[in-house]
Amino acid sequence: MYTRLLFASLVCLLFSTCQTPDVPIPATETLYIFPYQSQVDASNINCGYKAYEWGGDQLKGFIRNRSTEISTEELMALGQEIHNTHLPFPVIAHERAIWLEDIVDAMKPHLVKNDFPHYTYVVDAPFLNAFTIPGGNIYITSELLDAVQNKHELAYIIGHELGHNENEHTKELALLNRFIERDDIDIWKRVALKVGSGICNKSDELECDIASIYLLEKAGYDPELALGGIDLLRHLSKAPEDVVERVLLGFFSTHPWSDERDECVRAYVKDNKVTVGCAKIYQSTGIINAKYSSLDLYRYPLKREDLRLQQLSPNESVHVVCTGVHQLYQSNEWLYVQYQNSEGTFLGWVNKRGVDIVE
Repeated sequence: MYTRLLFASLVCLLFSTCQTPDVPIPATETLYIFPYQSQVDASNINCGYKAYEWGGDQLKGFIRNRSTEISTEELMALGQEIHNTHLPFPVIAHERAIWLEDIVDAMKPHLVKNDFPHYTYVVDAPFLNAFTIPGGNIYITSELLDAVQNKHELAYIIGHELGHNENEHTKELALLNRFIERDDIDIWKRVALKVGSGICNKSDELECDIASIYLLEKAGYDPELALGGIDLLRHLSKAPEDVVERVLLGFFSTHPWSDERDECVRAYVKDNKVTVGCAKIYQSTGIINAKYSSLDLYRYPLKREDLRLQQLSPNESVHVVCTGVHQLYQSNEWLYVQYQNSEGTFLGWVNKRGVDIVE
């Protein structure tokens, strides 16, 4: 290894072959690279998934396995019926209603399913709330729309409601209603299923929180400013101070406690925030040699399979452009390099721990 590195150094000195190529230096920028999109499985998330959430998923699986399928057209028809006959508050005009339309329009290209038109409505109600129904309609109370400080906070709320449709929570609600209307289901089982569905939908809320962060960032809103939307909804599930009371009431609550949601979502945003850019720029030298097989070249300094550009073979030489800025979430440094093979020329990031560098 050392003989090979010494030879590479001599080649650099004698023939000036190690001059850093004339490549653009990447500008420093802050990025959010979220591992989950608009469809999320709460059981895969590192926080917030506890016995309550697991129980909810088991109940949903039980209902799905014993219900007939329901089509998109049926869901939209059900939603129209609910809108026409079952809304508890009147729909009103609101000067901020255009915000709702703008946010939905910006998020729709980033939905996975995108089965519904997702019409938005303001309802006249003196409390903070937002909800969605089968068929994709989204409703927000006038009190909540007045309370949001900016479109970023509102984007979190709207993204959360879109998440319910993307993750088929409204479809599961329709399946539940269809299931309990069967002739062979007695009244007590119907009541138990209804109550159980309300108790066990905490995993739904967790999935929608995570889906919303992805959607609002893709739509051009700031995830950190958007977290104010959680603060507005704290009253919906404010945890009692007494530990025993918190546990007992937590079982019957339809939402996770707000402080737990807040902690989970804030950690998710922080952990997936990446600063990309150069710290030390190399002026002359820049050959590195991979220590291990399949050294990965990434689009950004984050270990994500979908961001991988190439795999470098052991001892393969590439030119270093710069050393990346320090990442808060991990201690390993990154190198921005130019790599060339028979397929073309690639610019990307490699983990400095996986290479020997010759300067």
